[in-house]
Amino acid sequence: KNLFIIEEIDLLDLRIQLPSKEISHAKVGDNLKVYFSDLDKKITSKITRIISSVDPRTRTFSVIAEIENSRGTIKPGLFATVEFTKKR
Repeated sequence: KNLFIIEEIDLLDLRIQLPSKEISHAKVGDNLKVYFSDLDKKITSKITRIISSVDPRTRTFSVIAEIENSRGTIKPGLFATVEFTKKR
């Protein structure tokens, strides 16, 4: 049994699933527009990592962006709507 779980909340990882047909347009450093509806909060984040293997069930790639959260206003596990504008 776990007595407690330690989570880092100062810097959060935002993980999104990007369809395989879109992954060639995503690059580390690209901007993501992120909206947390529960908080009515909009932020811009940058892609920091792209996982190079596809999920065979969903045909998506994991794309990760880091979100600065030193005030702790964003709680781990909150859902967000993410807009990715592909560059050509």
